[in-house]
Amino acid sequence: MKLTLLALAFCAMCLADGHQPCRTSDLSGTYAFLANGAVLVPGVPISGPFMRIGSFTADGKGGIHFATLALYNGVNFGVESFGGTYSITSDCAMDMNVAVPAPVFANAEFKGQIALNGDDVAFMLVKTDGPPAISTVAGFGQIRNRRSCSNESVSGSWRMEINGTSNIPPTPGAAGTPYRQVGQFVNDRGGLLASFITSTNGVISNETGGGTYKVNSDCTFDLNYKIGATPYSIRGSIIDDDNAFLGLNLPGVQANVPPFGPVIITGAVATGKMVRQTESSSGHGRERDDAHHRD
Repeated sequence: MKLTLLALAFCAMCLADGHQPCRTSDLSGTYAFLANGAVLVPGVPISGPFMRIGSFTADGKGGIHFATLALYNGVNFGVESFGGTYSITSDCAMDMNVAVPAPVFANAEFKGQIALNGDDVAFMLVKTDGPPAISTVAGFGQIRNRRSCSNESVSGSWRMEINGTSNIPPTPGAAGTPYRQVGQFVNDRGGLLASFITSTNGVISNETGGGTYKVNSDCTFDLNYKIGATPYSIRGSIIDDDNAFLGLNLPGVQANVPPFGPVIITGAVATGKMVRQTESSSGHGRERDDAHHRD
């Protein structure tokens, strides 16, 4: 009863100062998506650093679908497709239930908040119907302002940063090496130059390299390059003309891990962001293709 009265009072305040309450239809369109944190269940092989990167699409009516690359404790489970339902309350709180695929194989509940009329959302894992949801996993979505992408979408100079863990051993829950990079990608016609300041467990190094990049039709992209003779890869998800989420996606070693099947052992999990430094030749498109803002 008290919660109901508080909610009614909140809505009355919103309407009084000219602000409309939030609603389920505010979360609508395709969003660039990044999740990170750690699974903290002792003795479980996937316990350790975690990330997902890709996109999700919300239909504005309570249906949601994800297409994401998932890494658990340095094990790459590849691109996964899954869906579920969501709701938004008048005070902009979000509740979402999705069927998470391998290696979790469980229904999971997330709670969070939307902002900017639904263009921005953050939520945290709070419960699963399988193994206990003991984690610090949180997800972040930002509306994508374009329906199609190409290599031109990430051409130009970009500031980047990623933060996470490298050298993750195969023992569940074992510690890896703290790892962080700040630097630059210069992308042009499918080729790239990379330069970073890297901290590996506090040891600073300066690194440069080169390689290639490719933007996929779903507005994810891959930056593939070498530092010396060592290959690296980063998976990105375009937010808009000036911003993209990043996740470290090392080549790794393929292995068969029952009951999950073929996976890639990367030994690292790190996430971050890429921000444009120079304007692309196509200019800056600022308008959302699927705008759902209120009049």
